[in-house]
Amino acid sequence: MLCTRCRAGLPRTYNFHHPYNELYLKFKGRIPIKYAFSFLTYSKSGATKKLLQTLKYYGNRDLGKVMGEMYGSELADWGYKNVFDVIVPVPLHKKRLKERGFNQSEAFAEGLATFLHGEIFPGAVIRTKSTLSQTQFKGEERWKNVQNIFQVVNPEKFEGKDLLLVDDVITTGATIESLAVELVKYNPKSLSIAAIAEAV
Repeated sequence: MLCTRCRAGLPRTYNFHHPYNELYLKFKGRIPIKYAFSFLTYSKSGATKKLLQTLKYYGNRDLGKVMGEMYGSELADWGYKNVFDVIVPVPLHKKRLKERGFNQSEAFAEGLATFLHGEIFPGAVIRTKSTLSQTQFKGEERWKNVQNIFQVVNPEKFEGKDLLLVDDVITTGATIESLAVELVKYNPKSLSIAAIAEAV
């Protein structure tokens, strides 16, 4: 799936070495957050963009799981095994899911779960609105685009649990913040975040 040379050349963040990293600080004060991690850095050119395009637009679901396994192994080695009860991938709207055939965040989450051992409950959270791509918006417009778009269907899955929310790319963090705001209503023990990539 990824040759040895490609794996060695990935722009890893290794920000799990630092609990109060830049991604954590991005969300601090916006949502009650415990940890925040990102596997890779994302820029408009480079390996990460090519990987995500292959994952999202060319139907390569296995690539998402492989990257999740790679990152999950690193996180487990660093002490995060059995820390998260439930892994919550950002859900796609049913229209987008039908077009794409799979949820790239869910594929990454499955790979993470292989080593971190958190449970995934598909369908426990749904996306109720089909929104335009966040790449078309800036600043506050991004938040407005994703406000009130998630619904928790099975709140009992999250109450009193340590949750790890999983997204593909975090830029402003508006989408995952919107998901976190909805989940907080159901009294989880803690919220943490993991992403395939963080925009720099």
